[in-house]
Amino acid sequence: MRWLRLFFDPTGRVGRQAFVLGLLGMLGLSIAAAALLKGAPTLALALVPIVGELAVTALLHGPVQGLDTPTMIAFGLILVVRAYVLVCLCIKRLRDQGRTSDGLVVMVVVTLLVHVAAGAWRPNDLDQVLPFVGLALDVLGLSVLWAAFLILLAHAPSRRSGTAPG
Repeated sequence: MRWLRLFFDPTGRVGRQAFVLGLLGMLGLSIAAAALLKGAPTLALALVPIVGELAVTALLHGPVQGLDTPTMIAFGLILVVRAYVLVCLCIKRLRDQGRTSDGLVVMVVVTLLVHVAAGAWRPNDLDQVLPFVGLALDVLGLSVLWAAFLILLAHAPSRRSGTAPG
């Protein structure tokens, strides 16, 4: 399977190995792109998994000082592309298992709800001591949730079919 088709085409299906290689490839491309953006550390951070989500959650808490509009647009585009690639990989893997994409829809809805809840976090006494409690709980909770989901997708057996993956 070609990389562009693996990353950007939601049709077809992928086996365990292609799914894991796709996730690792996405991680490698994110890190390589971050290394190339030495002059724009905020964009570089947006590319790195988990740190990028951390930055998005920080944006929900309030405007980040020092970011101009083009940087914000590039930042948003990077995160949208990463999300699209992840959705394509997950849909193809679920299809290979003979399952519907209901689990992925639930994960996306839960992610959005957790981000909104973290954005609505109101400071209290604990936040004065540890100012990023809501942000840390958001990132930690979603990291564990998504890691479990992706491991289950990678571990589940493929459904027997007459057609080859891809």
